[in-house]
Amino acid sequence: MNINVLDPFGPRALELLAQSDAYHLSLYPPQCCFLVDPASLQAPQACFLGAFEGDTLLGCGAYRRCEDGAGRYAEVKRLFVPAAQRGRGAARALMRELEARMVAEGLGLARLETGPYQPEALRLYQVLGYVERGPFGDYALDPMSVFMEKPLPVAAQRHADLPLDALADLLIDCVAAGASIGWVRSPSREAARAYWQRVTLGVARGERLLWALQEGGRVLASAQLLLEQPENGAHRAEVCKVMTHPDARRRGLAEALLRALEAEARALGKRLLVLDTNTGSAAERLYKRLGWQLCGVMPDYAEQADATLGPTSWMFKRLP
Repeated sequence: MNINVLDPFGPRALELLAQSDAYHLSLYPPQCCFLVDPASLQAPQACFLGAFEGDTLLGCGAYRRCEDGAGRYAEVKRLFVPAAQRGRGAARALMRELEARMVAEGLGLARLETGPYQPEALRLYQVLGYVERGPFGDYALDPMSVFMEKPLPVAAQRHADLPLDALADLLIDCVAAGASIGWVRSPSREAARAYWQRVTLGVARGERLLWALQEGGRVLASAQLLLEQPENGAHRAEVCKVMTHPDARRRGLAEALLRALEAEARALGKRLLVLDTNTGSAAERLYKRLGWQLCGVMPDYAEQADATLGPTSWMFKRLP
């Protein structure tokens, strides 16, 4: 399956949008269908994509670039896969590519409006990490509308981009919940801030990249990519300190972070990523699901919260 930019005025796109119109109007009254026209899906105000299998157009999806008092965000629009093409993963693939393009643009928040009579769509958005919220933009509260949003990874490049207190909270709470990210017991706030200040210096010097997922003044998740390597390792980078707040797990945030840093590593010419993680952990299972391979297990590598020594898995992923 390939995801490509789609001309909203192309014959196949217009046919697909007409099918989408008919489908939504069969579920909701016209005044509750917020179906933007093809002109609203054109660049530069929008990004409109199609999912293809060979020459067959399986579905489409778009996002519009928006802004409110809190800043810029992307609104997902026109995600649609006809009944005959469902079950192939086209909707999920479209959403992944849309989000990847949002991240590349520096858009830190995705929002959408859908309806209560589309349970499959609601389940997909929930699996991808979207949570319900109130109306946004020009929408009004309506029983025929479900409003959702998802924070997206934003790469911090300067000291001002790093919310040190919120990052300190994330670190303290993750370690308290048992995360194996270098600490056995939760650090003090001073120690946590000092750690992130060191990260700040590394970001400023170009030695590492940092991504953070923020929501309502909190940092829900973060990840780092260590770029500084010896001369014979210039082709690789190390993924480290991937953490998700205990209250924000099972929302796909760690996966979103990993996809963002992989895309950036690829853009920087990196061909190999490496990491280590607790053997048998949920993190290891996530990495395997995302295509990481195990290269070995080292016993007694890291002290655990119960003072025992536990094994660590060393993993790698080649970037095409």
